[in-house]
Parts: sequence; C-alpha cells; structure tokens
Amino acid sequence: MADRIESAPRTQGDARTWLGLGSRPSPLVLGLILLCLILTAIGWHNASTLTDTLARARFSGRTKEISLAIEDRLSTYEMALRGGRAMFAALGQPSRAQWRGYVAKLNIAQHYPGIQGIGYTILVPPSDLRRHEKTVRAEGFPEYAVHPPGRRDIYTAILYLEPFDTRNQKAFGYDMFSEPVRRTAMERARDTGDPAATGRVTLVQETDADVQAGFLLYMPHYEPGVPVFTVEERRAALRGYVYSPFRVNDFMRGVLGKTLPGLGLEIYDGSAATEDALLFRSENHGSLRDSGRTPMFELRREVMTYGRPWTLVFRSLPEFEATVDRSVPRMVLAGGICISLLLALFVQSLLGTRARALSLAEAMTFELRESEARLAAVLENAVDAIFTVGGDGLIRSANAAACRIFGYAQEELVGRNVSLLMAEPFRSQHDGYLARYLRTGEPHVLGKGGREVQGLRKDGSSIPLELTVGGMVIGGENLFTGIVRDVSERAQARQKLEQANAALAKNEQFLKSITNNIPGMVGYWNADLSCGFANDAYLLWIGKPLHEVIGKSLPDLLGPEAFSQYERQVRGVLRGEPQHFERELVNADGDHRHALAHYIPDGEPSDVRGFFVLVNDITELKRAQVQLEERQQRLQADLEAAAEIQRSLLPKEGTCSLGLEWDYRFMPSATIGGDIFNVVCLGPQHTGLYMVDVSGHGVPAALVSVSVAQELSLAGNMLMDTLTQQPRSPETVLRLLDEAFPIERFDKFFSMFYMVYETRGGMLAYCNAGHPAPMLLRSDGRTELLEDGGTLVGMGMGNTYALGRAVIGDGDLLLIYTDGVTELENPDGEQFGEVRLWEVFSECVGWTPQLVLDRTVGTLQAHADGRPPDDDISIMCVRFTAI
Repeated sequence: MADRIESAPRTQGDARTWLGLGSRPSPLVLGLILLCLILTAIGWHNASTLTDTLARARFSGRTKEISLAIEDRLSTYEMALRGGRAMFAALGQPSRAQWRGYVAKLNIAQHYPGIQGIGYTILVPPSDLRRHEKTVRAEGFPEYAVHPPGRRDIYTAILYLEPFDTRNQKAFGYDMFSEPVRRTAMERARDTGDPAATGRVTLVQETDADVQAGFLLYMPHYEPGVPVFTVEERRAALRGYVYSPFRVNDFMRGVLGKTLPGLGLEIYDGSAATEDALLFRSENHGSLRDSGRTPMFELRREVMTYGRPWTLVFRSLPEFEATVDRSVPRMVLAGGICISLLLALFVQSLLGTRARALSLAEAMTFELRESEARLAAVLENAVDAIFTVGGDGLIRSANAAACRIFGYAQEELVGRNVSLLMAEPFRSQHDGYLARYLRTGEPHVLGKGGREVQGLRKDGSSIPLELTVGGMVIGGENLFTGIVRDVSERAQARQKLEQANAALAKNEQFLKSITNNIPGMVGYWNADLSCGFANDAYLLWIGKPLHEVIGKSLPDLLGPEAFSQYERQVRGVLRGEPQHFERELVNADGDHRHALAHYIPDGEPSDVRGFFVLVNDITELKRAQVQLEERQQRLQADLEAAAEIQRSLLPKEGTCSLGLEWDYRFMPSATIGGDIFNVVCLGPQHTGLYMVDVSGHGVPAALVSVSVAQELSLAGNMLMDTLTQQPRSPETVLRLLDEAFPIERFDKFFSMFYMVYETRGGMLAYCNAGHPAPMLLRSDGRTELLEDGGTLVGMGMGNTYALGRAVIGDGDLLLIYTDGVTELENPDGEQFGEVRLWEVFSECVGWTPQLVLDRTVGTLQAHADGRPPDDDISIMCVRFTAI
C-alpha cells in the first residue's frame, strides 16, 4: 500500500519563506541596495547641479542684458554730444537761440531720460575773463559771473546749458576746471580727442531734496582747419567742450525702468566696490541688505564708461530664487529610494523561487535521462537524418546523421525552427503548411514518402534531399518525425546547369540595368568591328532595334560617309590607345546634339579584343558656356564704357593755367568708381577747380559723374551767375547741386571740393562737402586743412554750406585727393592713412606739381606692394604763382 502525503496549510512564516523573506537578506541584495542608493545620490547631485547651472546661466544672461543696455544708452547720449559739436563745426559759434533750438529738437526728456541737459563750456584765458563776462551780461544776464571766484591759469565757463531750468541755472558760468574730478576728465578728452566721463561727483545743479550721485560726459571742440594729430596740436586747438551732466538715479531709471524684477544692482565708480564710490543702488536691493541673507547668485561686471571703469554688482533676490525649480532633484531622490527598495524585495523573492525550482527539477531529471539514453541509442545508429519536430515547428531532437548532413552541432539544432534547414521556397511556406494541417488535418507532405526537397547546410550551401514525414500525438501534443536522405549526387548535374543559367541571366540583366540608366550611349565593338552590345540610348541614336544591331558591322550600320568621321579614332583604339573627342551627332530624327565620346580599348595594346564606347550628351553644357562667354563680353563692354566715360571727364592739358600750375594722377580701380575732377576758366581773373567722388562703382556711378560734370561745365549755368556774369560763390554751387541731385532720384550721393581762385588778388574761396580735406602747404612750410563746408551732396536734408577763405602766396602748394588714396591697403590690410599722406606732402616745399605727384604715387605704390586698389585713386596738385 502506497503512503499518501498531503500538504499542510501554510502559516504566516511559510508565506514569508515562500516569498524569500524568511531568512536574512543575502549579500547580493544588500549590495544591490547599496549600489542603487549610490546611483540615486549621484542622480540627485547631478540634477541639483544642473538646476543650479541653468539658474546661474539665466541670472548671468540677465546681468549681461543690463550691462549692454547701459553701454547702448551711453552710446546714444554720445551721438547727441557729437551732433552738438558738429553744429559748432558747421556754424562756427552758434547763437544761444540756435543752441536752445537744437536741444529742444532733441526732446531729451523723452528720448534721452537721465540726462540733465546739453551744454557748452568755453575756454577763457585770464586776460579775456572780464571781456567774456561783459559780453554774456550784455546778452541779458546782468548777474552773470564765472564762479567760483579766484585767479586761475585758465577758465572753462559754462556758456550754454539747455534746458535752462532752475537746476541748470545754478551751473551757468561754473568753471569746471576748478574741480579736480571734472578737470581730470576734461584733460583726458582734450588730449585724446575722444569723449571722456568723470568719476563720481555731486552736480552743481543738485538741490537739498533728492540728492543723487552724478557724472559728466565731455566731447572736446577744436578750432576748425587746424591740425590735431598730436597731443600738443590738440591742446593748442582746443576751444571748449560740448558736455552733458547726468544724475545717476534718473539715468538708470531711463535704462531699467522703475523696477528690476528679481535682481539687485549696485554701481560703483572705479574697480573697488566701496561705499564712497557708490553711484547707484536699486530700490529692491535694500530689502536684501536689511534681511542679512546671502544671495544665491552674485556677479560683478566691469563696464568701461568713456575712460572710467564702472563696477556693476548684481545679486539675486528672493523673487528670482523662487523661480528656480527644485522639484526635479527631489523627485530623483524620492524615486531612487523607492525603486531601490522595490528592486531589493523583488530580487530576494526571485532567489527563494529559484531554490524551490532547482529541487523539483533534480527529482525529475533521472527518469528523463533514462528515456533520452534509450532514444539516443536508436537514433545514433541510423544512417539517415532523423528529426523530431513539435507542432510549433521547433526541433525537439536530431540524430548524429542529421548533424553530419547539415553541418550543425546538436545543440545548434535543438530548439530551432526546422525551417532553418530548408531552402526557399520551402522555408517560407513551411509554417503555413504546418498551421493548415493543425487547423484542418489536411496533409501536405505527411504520409507522402520519397518527396524531393532542397535543404540548407550551416555554411549556406543547399543540398538535395529525399524527405519522409510521419505524425503522432504524445500527451496531447502533435509531434512529427522526419527522415531525410542525402541525394546530392543525383541532383548535382541538374543543379549546376540551373545555377549556370541563372547566373548568366542575372549578369545580363545587371549589365542592361546599369547601362540603360547611364545618361549616355554605351556600347561594345569587337576587334572585327561587329557590335557586341548597345544600350537603349545607343540604339535610339542608330535608329534600329537590338536584334538588327548585335553582330552587325559598324561601317554597315553607319554607312561609309558617317564611318569615315570616326575611322581615325577607331584605328587608334584598336592599337590600344584610348580616344577622347567631341563631335556633333545627328540622330535618326535629324536632331543635332554635342557629344563627348570615349573609346576605351579592351585588352593590352598587343592583344586588343575590342573596345568600349561611352558617349555623353554635352549640348546643355555647351549652351551654358556660350551664355557665360556672352555675359562676360557684355560685362567687359560695360566696364570699358564706364572707363571711357570717366576718362572723358578728366582735365585737358593747357586748361586755364593763369596764376597757377597744376597736374594730376588718376588710377582707376578694376570696378571703375565715380571720381571726376577738372579745372574751369571762369573769366579773365577767376579759375575754378573741383573734385567729386560719387558713391558706388561701375556704370551707374559713372553716369551720375557725367551728369554732375555737365552741370559744372560752363554750358550748364551752374558755375556762373547769368545776370552778373560773375562766378557763383562755392557754397552756392554746392547748395544748387544738393537740390539738383537728391538721393531719392539718383540713389547716389557724392562728396565734393570746389574752389574759386582770384588770380589777381591771390584770394581763394572754397567749400568742402564731406570730401577729404585738401592739404595747403605754404611756401614757408606751414600747413593747413581746407575743411569749411558741410555734409555730403544729395542727402536731401536741406543742407546749408559754409564758405571758407584763404589768402594764397606765391609758391603755395595745394593737394586735393579722394578717399581712395588714404584707404589704399597693403597685403596685410593696413590703410595708407591721412597721417602718412601728410608726412609725404609736408616735405615737398618748393616742388613742382609733377614732382609732388611722382613722389606721392611712388609712396602709394610701395605701400600697396602689388595689391590692386579697391577704389579709384585721384590726386591733383596745384602750385600758385604770382602774376
């Protein structure tokens, strides 16, 4: 009688053992927990670091925006001061009403917030102090006096300051040289010629209420027409300053608005952030100081403010720090801890389950091994391959013969789908046959012995097989046995034949596919000139189908006359010499096409079996080349026309030489610019001379030059007053030209220098419209620049022009030139420059114009060192002689 053992009910302790939790955690579980916690800590640290990095980048970007806003605002104010200085250059000494009008048009309250005003301070020597005060009092300011009182080497009295409100009236007459901080900035501006800012000051305009730190910005004003190339020359030429005072709090409100969300800002004068150097502190910064807390971010930036460094200190405020998202690091930390615990619990459970499974498997293994040993004894002694296959198509067993025939080890077969051993189409159809049999019971090969199929070895080679399949059901599972016999010798001859035919067809199709898709004609001709191959494009040109071309002779296909055109190349390629040539082809439809042909020999020169023919249609390429040549010819014609126009406008020899000698050098650039110049007789006692530089290059600039030259000819009635028959004043001529050539009409503007020389009196009247200032070299070596005039001609702003005068002596030299001279670059990109030109010309006292120009052009060519000019180079030299 067999014993019966029943399972006892599980207790709570049994359940813990079943889950793998009844024993102490294994070292693997503890190590896994530790590893997961370490990875969690690393992830939390990286997430926190990334969060801080992103917040810091956003904070830094905001501070950079504010720094750039301050620099941009100061640059805008600089332009207002430059406009004021330009007003002095154009008008000489503007009146108080003109200055008031200029500042009023700027509307500084709206467009320049933070600026207290725009003023002008004049240099007053001690000897002129009383006269200066008397003059200003006579203008309606009886109480005016330069202050603070006291004797000094020089005074810089505030003469104009608009708007002339209550605050600014306190500064009227103030000597800013008397205060060291202001004087330091003024001297720096005077010596450099550039704008200069002061350090921290308290403005004279301040009242008892709302006192703010301030600074001033100075723009030096020099005597017009005087050289200012050196510090000594600039000090000697200084006449005053255009300047603006700033209240820093008002200035920063204009830059930032009333609030600075999330950021606190302090601005210090200089590189040290000390309280006595504080210029500005944002209103929201006080809350940070009162709380005593340390900000999350703090950044210092230094901004150069016209020679003075400003230190900007930015600090993050609670409202900015509140926007930093810390949720991601917290989620990483919490999620990592939870995942670590769950993973440890899961692994501990798996370890317990594995132990029970191993015990059960060990009990069943013995019987299974006995059964397998009996079956293996039968299978291993069989000559044919024997397989057992399940209903899922997977191999359950394979004998030694199966491994030998297919080249697999037994462990490589068991568990694999039996279709692994089948060649196509059997492989792709097998699973369908099997599924249909299991569903319908309709057999395909089952019970049909001796069927020939193709098998597939491990090395990929196919093998002919004779297959017999039987079926059985064991334990409710459908199983199939397959007996396979190798019949490769029987099918070897047939297989080789089929493979050879398939390879030939494949190669033919491959060659046809390639050659028919090549954009050109492809063919092969044997050494006896019979055709061995021709693609579709070749057949289309010949005008015959393939079966009428293959094997036919090339002379017969083309005809004797057409073949004679190619006979020389054919004989050359049959000698083993590749042939490449262009030829015009006419196809069967009579269409003419340009072609590039290649004859390539097949074989060594001593044994040429035939030759390949490749012909490409290059008709479109030829057409494009012709069009390109035509465009180049038109462009060259345009450039030659522009050059001829420009040459026709140059002075003619012997033109109006009374009282002066002149000569010129003209070197046009490759692109042809708009330079013109000429000498004009304006009667028996006057001679006119002009030089014009039109913007742009090529024919458009040359056409504008022609129009200007026509207006400046005597026939144009521009230079002479038709009623008085006297020369018009130079500033009048430039005003008329400005009206006649508006930029809206011609899309061009130009610089111009025009002078009228009175030959009997030695008086020179001139006007300079934005042109490089001509250089006047006196016979005693003194130098002057002829700068008086106005802005460029054609800008359409209702320009007014100032007249300049100079008394000319015998032997004085005048050098007139365009900006192509000073902007000429050497191979390193360095420009020739005005200073170098001035140095060359100043050494030419007493020289003739020809010698001066030879010396100047030689120096220019040495500087360029072979580099062609980018702009026209026009130079004219005049030597005045007594009559």
